[in-house]
Amino acid sequence: MRKIVMGFALLSLWACSKDDLMPSPLREAEAQALMDSRPDSAVTWLETQIRLKPKKQAAWTYKMLGTYYMQSGDNERAASYYFEALAKYQEAKDTAGMAAIYLNLTNVEDRSEQSWEWHQKSIGLYRSIGNFQGVAKNYVNLGTSYMDSNKLQRAADFYQKARDLSQEHKIEKTLVSSSLNLAILRHKMGEKDLAIELIHPVLKHYQESNNRIGLVYSYFNLGQFYWPEQNDSAVYYSQKAIEEAGTDYPQLQALAYQTLRDLAMRQERYALAQSYHRKFDSIADLQVQINGANLVTKVEAEFDLAQSRQQADFLYEELKRQKRINLWIGILAIGVLLYLGFFLWSLRRKSKETKILMEQDRALIKARNELNRARLLKLETEEKVMRQKLNQQRSELSQMAARIVKHKSLIQKMEALASNWKGKTASPKFKDFARSLRKLMREQDAAPLLIKEAFIVYQRYLKVFSERYAQLTDSDLEYIILFDLNLSTKEVAAFLEVQDQTVNMRRYKLRKKLNLAKGQELEAWLREVRSSI
Repeated sequence: MRKIVMGFALLSLWACSKDDLMPSPLREAEAQALMDSRPDSAVTWLETQIRLKPKKQAAWTYKMLGTYYMQSGDNERAASYYFEALAKYQEAKDTAGMAAIYLNLTNVEDRSEQSWEWHQKSIGLYRSIGNFQGVAKNYVNLGTSYMDSNKLQRAADFYQKARDLSQEHKIEKTLVSSSLNLAILRHKMGEKDLAIELIHPVLKHYQESNNRIGLVYSYFNLGQFYWPEQNDSAVYYSQKAIEEAGTDYPQLQALAYQTLRDLAMRQERYALAQSYHRKFDSIADLQVQINGANLVTKVEAEFDLAQSRQQADFLYEELKRQKRINLWIGILAIGVLLYLGFFLWSLRRKSKETKILMEQDRALIKARNELNRARLLKLETEEKVMRQKLNQQRSELSQMAARIVKHKSLIQKMEALASNWKGKTASPKFKDFARSLRKLMREQDAAPLLIKEAFIVYQRYLKVFSERYAQLTDSDLEYIILFDLNLSTKEVAAFLEVQDQTVNMRRYKLRKKLNLAKGQELEAWLREVRSSI
């Protein structure tokens, strides 16, 4: 029954939690990899997740979507996703996450006052957890913001702060970015020598790290820094930028060709300038074609995205219907569980009542056993008392027999007559003695009392003997009584009016019937048997 209840419990849980319409969850690293390789598919998947289960999504889901729309130029949608991510991070009390969101919000906010406030919050949060790289990133963003506003000195101050902080804490990434931006700013401010001095360590870093985009950008900027005062250096670095760019970075390649064209025009090398211009135009035409293809791809992607959203709406409605079905299944399962619970409770209650009745029966049986044991003990006590009385009466009989045997007058007559006993046959005098003895005993009321009491006392004794030894006759039992009275052979022969040999023969036959061992006395054995009864 317990297995059945567990089965229904699992069924109810399955009915409440089953969701075949939901896409399988991805971890943040997997989602980021999908965003890098197929951003449209990643965005569709993430927005479907948010639409179907908005409360269960992690903060990084909203952050990733915000970053995607920020890079796509849709700042309004990016800001909405960033605010959702910020609420998630605040709920989880994730300081690093909140600081990163404030930093990203500065990139999508047009109002400088609000952007400055978010920069201050991000810097404060990063400092509270000791993340100086985040602080340096804020300084770089502030410098870029001021440079776009043409506040060059203010921008230079923040770039320098970022550079100094990165040098102090050995943060290589922000050190390189702040140095590159500061070099571009110094060139814009007319400080070309300082700009060249700042950009050479950046170029060395990109060469060692094999960062192509950074290397192309550094070569291009060096070509700009050297132009037009040092034409050879400008030509060298511009050509290096073209070589490194290849077909992967056409925009930088086109700008480098434009620089070389201007240098050739300045040197009045018009044919060379024309060749550079043709290359510039070919790259520009190619970019137009690529942009057109990208436009078609973008339209197709938007169409696919619309279809995906339509499918997500359908899945959402299907999910609600499935949830209602699951709710009814859950209610039904809970009802079944409640019924089974009541049934098990009543079954357990009956089991307890049965157990109580069985315990009462056991107690009653135990009391009866105690009563029977007490009765048995009483019977054993009574038997012991009776046995003591029996032993006492037997002792009295023995004493009485001894007194009779030891009677002086009888003993004197027996001694007188015994001298006339000849051979195996008793003399007429002995027979006369026996008759007179019996007569005397009857007259003295001794013998009748002896025989009567003996048979009364030995009644149970004779019964046991007759049961144990069925071969014994009544005559054998009489001899057993006389032998047990400890009478001698002559006394027994005189009492029964038989010869001594007859008594001895009967003694021998009794030993044989009773299976006595050689050398074992009959009288001693009879006493042992009597004591055991």
